[in-house]
Amino acid sequence: MEEYIIKFTEFDWFYDKYRPSTVYGVIEKNRKKFICSKSELSSVFEKIETVCNFIKSDREKISKIEFHLKKLPELPNIDKANFDTSELFLFKKFLINYRTISNILPANIKLGFGLEFSSEELIDLLSKGNNRGEMFHISDDYNVELSKIREEVRKKEVLLKEVKKSRLSEILIQTGFDFRFQDFAVINGNSKPEGSENYIFVEPYDQKNIVIKPILTEKFFSLRKELDYLIDEEKKYSDIVKKEISGKIKIHSSEIKRYISSITEFDIVLTKSVIAIKYNMVKPEIEDETNQIICNNGIYLPLKESCDKRETTYTPLSLDFNKRINVVTGSNMGGKTVLLKSLGFFQLLVQYGFYVPAEKFSTTIFDNISFAGEVNSDTSGLSSFGFEIFNFNKALEKSFTGKVLILMDEFARTTNSFEAEALTNGVLQKFGDSKNIFSVFSTHFMKLEKKDFIDFFRMEGLNFENYSKVFEKKGTYSHEERIKLINSFMSYRVLRNSDQELCQDALYIAHTLGLDTEIINYARQFLGGKKC
Repeated sequence: MEEYIIKFTEFDWFYDKYRPSTVYGVIEKNRKKFICSKSELSSVFEKIETVCNFIKSDREKISKIEFHLKKLPELPNIDKANFDTSELFLFKKFLINYRTISNILPANIKLGFGLEFSSEELIDLLSKGNNRGEMFHISDDYNVELSKIREEVRKKEVLLKEVKKSRLSEILIQTGFDFRFQDFAVINGNSKPEGSENYIFVEPYDQKNIVIKPILTEKFFSLRKELDYLIDEEKKYSDIVKKEISGKIKIHSSEIKRYISSITEFDIVLTKSVIAIKYNMVKPEIEDETNQIICNNGIYLPLKESCDKRETTYTPLSLDFNKRINVVTGSNMGGKTVLLKSLGFFQLLVQYGFYVPAEKFSTTIFDNISFAGEVNSDTSGLSSFGFEIFNFNKALEKSFTGKVLILMDEFARTTNSFEAEALTNGVLQKFGDSKNIFSVFSTHFMKLEKKDFIDFFRMEGLNFENYSKVFEKKGTYSHEERIKLINSFMSYRVLRNSDQELCQDALYIAHTLGLDTEIINYARQFLGGKKC
């Protein structure tokens, strides 16, 4: 999905709130898969519906499931030849938490996601000996020879410790140096006692000091050699055990891969379901072959949050587009751009497999969604108009290979109005000729050619009659108060405008924002209207 539509709709604001619990879910999230298959989307939406019902019916179980999802580790490559102890621990931890999740889930969800567990034998193998809970080590119970060698190792370590302890006591008595809690010491070179050559090994440290170490007995080194041999033997048998367990894991590899796939999908759907409930979202309706997009009381979440912070009113969006090409007019601040942002945001939600924050959202599936308009991007030396044309061409190219939704915000605004209006008419005609394009234009131009394939709409705009009753009664306003006043009397309803009725909200808005009254009056005279 191209970056411009993501930036324009602030979709990343929402996507950042989508946080799966498992490392596998995060990997899937980061793929940002744009889904163009109705059957795939329908499957996702049905599963979200099922999980939403489960969440609402038993939130305590959901909390337990989320806890165990977070504990699921990322497994090593299942196709490796052999696994080390730390990797075997990861397999055990994964299987135990997966099994717990599977046991908590109701049968319909377990079956729907393929979350059945059938690896008890493998968990039993990984739990031999003292391997309680998620712990894992190569216990003596795995191999008789390993158990015998470890017993010899323990005995040898005890004997070695006793021999060393005895020798260090002897050194202490003979030299006065205590090595029981240290392996060496740094002393003044003149402090070395006479006759200590058989007890202390000396190395130079600097001009004044020396390093002293205890001289251990031949018996100690002989025992150390025997212990090293036993430790090598222990490692050899431990490796045999790890190889055997790795072989058992290989036998279960297809099941483990299924577990990873199933838990990834469930994690994704669970996270989407939690979000759907949080934002009161609904399952979108998807039509196969249609030129219609319907939205009832849709909420553009980034703007809604911003309005809540500023304590300003947010108006949900309703629209009914039933032709491929739709032109929306209205004053600045009247909601045209927000309409485009909302529609793009809702369509992205649908095709990334989310529910939509609306009472109803009905749409079709597009192979791509593009935006042509002003976005805060590096123009690489192009003028604003040049970059706009470059961006438009990229959007148009998408229609050559598939069905595309193109949102256009005041196309050619940065060139002269006469040519810009002509270009807009040309674009509308080009879009009409392409059966792959569904487009929504926002524009100020009122002299656009009427075509059978074009529907015209306008934002209802400022309710001047009600607004003027308040505005004229009150004296001075701060800029923030003026903005809130406009918002409180601005209607963001989308109305059909077949006759391309002229909108003059800009003069009212400019007046409210404090533009000089004489300028407003001159403008009204030019339009043949009354003075303020």
